[in-house]
Amino acid sequence: MKWALSLLLFPSVAFADGICADLNDLVDQAVSDRPVTFDLAGAPTPPDCSRSLELGGVRAVTCGWSYPYRDAAAMAAFDDLLGGVARCGDVLGRDDSQVSHPDSYDLRMFSVQDAEVSVSLKDKGALAETWLFLRAASGS
Repeated sequence: MKWALSLLLFPSVAFADGICADLNDLVDQAVSDRPVTFDLAGAPTPPDCSRSLELGGVRAVTCGWSYPYRDAAAMAAFDDLLGGVARCGDVLGRDDSQVSHPDSYDLRMFSVQDAEVSVSLKDKGALAETWLFLRAASGS
């Protein structure tokens, strides 16, 4: 997606301008037959994306990126992604409960146009990985 390169050149402006269109495209991918993808500048791995059908007929797309366990780059990417998504919609909620599996997580939820978008960071000690997830779900 175009904002990934622009983000490297003009971080704050490019992220805000391009991410909203990219999120709308991600929601469209949830209900289409197109391949699911979402580019995240600086991610150490390609995205692992999939579609799902949830309760009430909601269709969602979730993309995840794996980082080394508790890597500072994972937290930086989480903060950057949160900042971009927050510019596109309204905050719905937050959950950063301490749990046993995964070891910990921080979940932020947003309403972006007619979709629910969430960004989460999950530490998985047994796997020595930290995962950043982006989920976009269409209305029903």
